[in-house]
Amino acid sequence: MEDLRNKLLTLLRNDAEIRNAVCEALTTPKEAETHESTEDADTLQSRCVRAERALEEAQETIFSQEQRLSALRQQCSRMQEVLAPYARLETVYGHYLELPDGLRDTCAAFLNEFSPLSFAVTGAEEATLHRLHEIICTEGTQMDKQTLNTLNECFDLFFDLYLVGHPDFRRLLTREGDKFDPSQHILTPDSLPEGRISKVMIAGFCCDGSETFRKSLVRIG
Repeated sequence: MEDLRNKLLTLLRNDAEIRNAVCEALTTPKEAETHESTEDADTLQSRCVRAERALEEAQETIFSQEQRLSALRQQCSRMQEVLAPYARLETVYGHYLELPDGLRDTCAAFLNEFSPLSFAVTGAEEATLHRLHEIICTEGTQMDKQTLNTLNECFDLFFDLYLVGHPDFRRLLTREGDKFDPSQHILTPDSLPEGRISKVMIAGFCCDGSETFRKSLVRIG
């Protein structure tokens, strides 16, 4: 046995081919296993990189969609802000066209009813506010309820439009049940001499810092 081992050792020392073959036989499985493990690690890392990229792309897509949705919401909000006053204008303009012809002829001196836009432009002037307020104060008690309500709708719309460029103007706060104040109110011809306000025909308005002041027309009784 000892002789056989010595012969093998001698062969390994003296025969390079045998020695290389033995070394290859001993090392190949380990190297193959290492190579295989390296391939598995590379594959896993590659998959992780792809997954991270996919996640980043998904997050970017979600962010982009959220931004787009936010922009659409803002756009819808602006459109509603733009369209809401116009819808009010269309409504008031339609009611105005239903007024008696005689009254519309009177208003034609300061109102252009050709279109809703011309109606709004000519209505949103201080002179128009004074003229319309005066018509209601002088003729309001002879008007039916619908006509009076329509003229008040027109006045409210015109006043709100005028306020855009003239924030110093304001309406007088006048409510049913308030005590009559001659410095703030004027009475309708059919009012009782004393008592509390039973109806506001039209609220007055004024301009802070100026002499512009129109009293509210009210009824007592």
